[in-house]
Amino acid sequence: MRKALLLGYYGYGNLGDELMFKASKRILKETGFREILVPYPKSVNDRSFTPIRRYDPLSLMVNLSKAHVLFIGGGGILQDETSFRSMAYYSTMIESFTLLRRKVILFGNSLGPLRRKLSKCLIRDILRKKNVYLFARDPVTYRYACTIGRNVFLGSDPSILVLKDMEVSPKRKQKVVFILKERIPVLPIIMVLKELGNFEFCILNVGPSDVKDYPGLKKSNSDPIEEIVSSSLVISQRFHPNLIAAFFGIPFISIKEKKTERFLRRYIPNYEGFASKDHVEIALKSVKVLKKSFEPLRGILIDDALEMEEKVKKILLTV
Repeated sequence: MRKALLLGYYGYGNLGDELMFKASKRILKETGFREILVPYPKSVNDRSFTPIRRYDPLSLMVNLSKAHVLFIGGGGILQDETSFRSMAYYSTMIESFTLLRRKVILFGNSLGPLRRKLSKCLIRDILRKKNVYLFARDPVTYRYACTIGRNVFLGSDPSILVLKDMEVSPKRKQKVVFILKERIPVLPIIMVLKELGNFEFCILNVGPSDVKDYPGLKKSNSDPIEEIVSSSLVISQRFHPNLIAAFFGIPFISIKEKKTERFLRRYIPNYEGFASKDHVEIALKSVKVLKKSFEPLRGILIDDALEMEEKVKKILLTV
């Protein structure tokens, strides 16, 4: 029975990671992996995968030795900006697995930011291994990885493979949705936008570290994707809400989010919705994007994601 070890930041309530988790599990199942082992932070009754203890070294090594492929399911986990622990954890797992001479697939991952020399050395060592395959999520990662690795492909974000099957019918409301990881002055932004229309303003949580309430913003408890799709404007400090908005044709402001800009500049190079944390800039750019038509990126995003999926499946079928 073929087994896969699937790694990612799963089980912490982050919308984007859970979408990528769902896409990764489906691809592994469709290519014949009967058991999917997942380091998980809690016990869960879910037959789609087998949870194993995330921070138990003995359990990890035992299960790693049982797996036929190591599948890292998307996102920006190979970085040391938030903490070196993430880099140390994932690079150790990759290095250990390659010693078994089995394949490692990084499925829709971005690299960096890499602040430490050690992190850069670890990335170089990983990408040079002949059994490591990187499907870069964005062109910046792709160009960098091509200077180092031998099995590098320009891919996409795995979450698109889930979004394409969702039956979501946009019902636009006069509503502006904020997704914030840190507090910024929102009152001046609200005052400017009120000059354009009778908007409702709400704050949406899609991850455990998000700001959960904010004076002047109504707290939303609705489904995050439906909330985004039904809005007039999304103002976000997170990658996946921006991606979801672009996918469905909702204008968005990406606040100091390099991952979003690196990914979406490939499709909308002249888009004016990339901003710093300056509230004046956010307000002015919000006015600009609301006054212009914004076509959904759904079609081209799906095409690129399906092309990545096809290539990944070909590799998995050889495992």
